[in-house]
Amino acid sequence: MLIAVAIIGLIIIVALGAYAGHLLIKLKGQKQKQAEAHAMLKKKQQERLDYIQLSIQVIAKGITQEQCEIGEGVIRLAGLFRAAETAGIENRYKGLLPNIHELHAKINHHPILDARKQYNNKELMKFDLERMKLEIEYKQAVTNEAKLLHEFDFNKALPIGDIPVKLV
Repeated sequence: MLIAVAIIGLIIIVALGAYAGHLLIKLKGQKQKQAEAHAMLKKKQQERLDYIQLSIQVIAKGITQEQCEIGEGVIRLAGLFRAAETAGIENRYKGLLPNIHELHAKINHHPILDARKQYNNKELMKFDLERMKLEIEYKQAVTNEAKLLHEFDFNKALPIGDIPVKLV
């Protein structure tokens, strides 16, 4: 009788050990899948940030080479700055690029694309005239900031005050 109890006990211990081993193998597989998913997510996030940064530099280059109007470039840059914020880059552009942000704040209310269809020609001319005057006023300052953006190395830390800040 004692041998039967010992054998049953041994079978239970072996079964529990095998089950624990199975669970450990399963856990290891889940951790590996989780690590792979995390690595894939990080890769996709980095690709998105790289795309945003390249887009910022291309638009900045377009502004400096006068390939696009300053107002259009500023509106596009502002959109990319918002995308950069939502992609995980802490917004440090505002302090570094005050003229781009000021001009954007002044022309942001202007209708674009389909929104322009809601206005008559006189109202559109008023918006366009206001934008042109602001573009002339901000041309040199925005061009200088765009040149900084075009040449900026997003992968290096940028000191702001005493705190080193990395834009990516």
